Amino acid sequence: MADSTEHVEKEQLAKEPEEAEKPRQSSDRPRNRVQVSKDSHPLNFYVNLAEKLLHDEEEVELSGLGMAVSTTVTIAGILKNSGHVEVAKIETSLVGEKKPRGSKRYWKPKIQIWIKKTEKFVELIKAEESLEQVST
Repeated sequence: MADSTEHVEKEQLAKEPEEAEKPRQSSDRPRNRVQVSKDSHPLNFYVNLAEKLLHDEEEVELSGLGMAVSTTVTIAGILKNSGHVEVAKIETSLVGEKKPRGSKRYWKPKIQIWIKKTEKFVELIKAEESLEQVST
C-alpha cells in the first residue's frame, strides 16, 4: 500500500509545466502582442513595433520563447530606460513541445512582459519625431 502512495506522490510532483499550445491562426493573436525572435529582426525593429502599438493600446505584451528570452528582456529594458514605458507585469514559464520524431518532450523557457505607457510617452515620441525631421 505504501508503494502506491509513493507512486501517486511522485506523479503529482512530476506534473509537467504548461503544455505547448496548439498553433494559433494569426487572427487569434492579440493585437497588442509582440512575439520576439532571436534572429529574425534587429532589436530596433521590436522597439519601434512596441512603440507603434503603444500609440493605440495602453498596454503591450512582449513575448519570447527559448533563446529569445534575453532579447525580450533587453527590448523591455531599452523601452523602460528611454522613459517610454513602465513594466506592469512579468511572467515566466516552461513550455513543453514534442520532438517531431520521437515521444520525448523538451522544455523551452518562456517570458511574457507587459509594458504600459508612461505619462510622458506622447511627449517623448513627439520630441523624437521632431529631432528626426530636423536631422533629415
